[in-house]
Amino acid sequence: MGRGWPGSRRIRLAERDHGRHGRRLERRHRHLGREPRTIAGLRAQRVDGSGAPQWGASGVEVVGIANSNPIPTDVIPDGAGAAYFLWEDSRNGATPHTDPDIFAQRVSAVGALWAADGIAVCTSGGEQFAATGAIDGVALGLVVAWQDQRGLDTDIYAST
Repeated sequence: MGRGWPGSRRIRLAERDHGRHGRRLERRHRHLGREPRTIAGLRAQRVDGSGAPQWGASGVEVVGIANSNPIPTDVIPDGAGAAYFLWEDSRNGATPHTDPDIFAQRVSAVGALWAADGIAVCTSGGEQFAATGAIDGVALGLVVAWQDQRGLDTDIYAST
């Protein structure tokens, strides 16, 4: 799987079993020489039952915005080989570690992305965090729920 992006080092690796559709590995990288503890991107890899990479040698870039500090919160398989990735990041905050928002990315079974750097699920004022998701059994779309501090209290919001 390589050692990561040039000028970075791997800081987290999580493996999730997706049944007959193989396993997915998530990696987060921290670019060296940047603000301490600032995450520069999130990559993912689909591997088959024998461990062979399915999304290229270094996987796919789920998000790669400098100083966005993406923190993966959930990976949801769609049952057909694709997966939805949810994360919170601070690309819209005043600094790289403030006011996180919720973003999502779908990676198809062959590694094609919805959109470069994902799509916004919620970018309201305040902090949105701890996103989780599930596949809607009727429309086969994604349902996302998260904690939200746009007011005085923390509330739970959801979106389809």
